[in-house]
Order: sequence, then structure tokens, then C-alpha cells
Amino acid sequence: MMKYDLPNLTEREKLMLLLGGASIILVLFYLLVVGPLLKDNAASERALLSEKSRYERVSRIIAQLDRQETQSPARQQATVNSIRSAITESAKIKGINISRLQPGLDGGLGVWFNEVSGGDLFAWLTMLETKYAIKARKISLNPNHDKQNLRAQVSFKDEE
Repeated sequence: MMKYDLPNLTEREKLMLLLGGASIILVLFYLLVVGPLLKDNAASERALLSEKSRYERVSRIIAQLDRQETQSPARQQATVNSIRSAITESAKIKGINISRLQPGLDGGLGVWFNEVSGGDLFAWLTMLETKYAIKARKISLNPNHDKQNLRAQVSFKDEE
């Protein structure tokens, strides 16, 4: 039977109590500190791997979109048909009469309209941008003598 009076315990009993207390402290330390840290570390590693694969997937998609943008069918179509052809074709589709079409000194192209409504002009410019990937560089608008239509000058720069 074990004695509960500490000074009266034998050296062997004192050693057993000390080892038992140390064991309990180590087990509690593992259960309360080390275990949760290991669990959180494993969860962090899983989250890191998940985010790393997500990053790689997004990077591939961005690279693919960049390649598609530089080789878009709209840009290729504008190159094949030439910018001048695309401008005249789209104006014909929108029912806009081009007064003058003149190449610029900088490799661009100037387009003049004597009578055009603002809505038709902007619909035409939107069509050029979406269908042919051609963007206007400069637009000058002046009211026409009848004040219902516009005189317009649109400059395009070949961006290739």
C-alpha cells in the first residue's frame, strides 16, 4: 500500500511519483499543444497545395487567353481583308456613306462622312471594334448644316 505522506516516502516511491507526474505533463502537452499544431500544419499544407494547383490553372487560362487575344479571329479577319476593306464592308452593312477614305502618313487611315447620324456612326464604330478588332484612334464630329446629322472624321491606326 502506498503512503501519502511525502516526506515519509521511500526513494523508489518518490521516483515513481515524479515519473508519473512527468508522463502526465508530457501527455497533456502533446494533447493540448503539439497535436493541434500538427493538425493545423497538415490543414495548411493541404490548403497550400490546393491554392498552388488553382494558381497554376489560372496561369494556364490567362496564358491561353493572351494567345487567343493576339491571334483572335477578328484580328486575323481584319488582316486578311485589310483594314480598308473591313471599313468599307462594315459601312456598307450599316448603311453609312463614306465621303472620303485616305491613307495617313503614319500608316493609319482617315475616313470622312458628310452626313451621318450619331447613332449610326457609333453603331458602325462598335461593329468595327467587335467584329474586326479595329479601334478608332481619333474622332472629330461637327454639326452639319441641317443640324440633324453630323460631319465626321475618323482616324484609324494599324496596330500590328
